[in-house]
Amino acid sequence: MQAQQKKSRDSRGVTLEIVQVGKTFHTRRGTTHAIEEISFTVAPGEFVSLLGPSGCGKSTLLNMVAGLVAPDRGRIAIDGKTVTEPIDELGMVFQRDLLLEWRTVLDNVLLPVQIKRLNRKKYVERALDLLRLVGLEAFADRYPRELSGGMRQRVGICRALILNPSLLLMDEPFAALDIMTREQLGVDLLNVHARYRPTVLFVTHSIDEAILLSDRVLMLSPRPAKLLQEIDVGLERPRVAATRRHPGFLELVARAREVMETSMAL
Repeated sequence: MQAQQKKSRDSRGVTLEIVQVGKTFHTRRGTTHAIEEISFTVAPGEFVSLLGPSGCGKSTLLNMVAGLVAPDRGRIAIDGKTVTEPIDELGMVFQRDLLLEWRTVLDNVLLPVQIKRLNRKKYVERALDLLRLVGLEAFADRYPRELSGGMRQRVGICRALILNPSLLLMDEPFAALDIMTREQLGVDLLNVHARYRPTVLFVTHSIDEAILLSDRVLMLSPRPAKLLQEIDVGLERPRVAATRRHPGFLELVARAREVMETSMAL
C-alpha cells in the first residue's frame, strides 16, 4: 500500500481515492439508486478499468471523479485533496469524439491550449508528437470529415493529452467502433499510456478490452453499482493485439465473465 501511495519517478499521475462513495438521483419520475458505497484507490500512473453492464453507474462515478457531479455520501480525493468542483488537471475522452468540424486535426488537438489562452507555439511540437504516436501525423492538416471514426477518436485522445494531464478519464471511448478498429485503438492507447504515464480510469463493458488495457479491473454489479471483485491483471507489458491469445489473458477473461454472469443472474 505504501508503494501505491508514492509516485513513481517515471509517472506524473496522481493518486485517486474513492472512499465509501454513493449516489442517488431524485427526479419527478422517482428515485434511482445509481451507486452503493464503493471504495478503491488508483495509484499514480496506474491504468484501472471500471467493468460492468450498461446503465450500472460507471459513467456517474467517472463524472463524480471529474467533479461534474457531487456524491451524496463518501469522499473522492486526488493526491489527498477532496474533489468539490470540476478539476483542471484532467483529460476526458467520451464515446463521441466531439471534434469541431471547421478546425483541422492539429487545431482540434490544440483547442484546450487556445481555451486556456496558452502559447500555441509551445504546444505544436507536443501535438505533432501525440499525432505521430497514434499514426496521424500525416493528417495534421486534414479536417474531421476526411477521417474515419477510429481516426477521429485518436484525435480526441490526443486532444485530451495535449496539456499533459495527470489524470485521464475515459468513458467507453471505443464503444461505437467496429471490433478491428477498437482493438487497434486499444493498442494505440497502451502506447500513449506507456509514453506519458497519466493515471487512467477507463469505463467499459467489454471484458476483453478491460483485461488487455488495465493493471487492475474493478468489476461492478448491475445498478445500484457495487464493487463485486477486483482483478489484478498482472500480464507482462508491453501488450499487443496478440496478447489476447495468451493463456493467462484467456484465463482472466473467463474469470471475469463468470463473475459478470453470476451477478446478472441474481
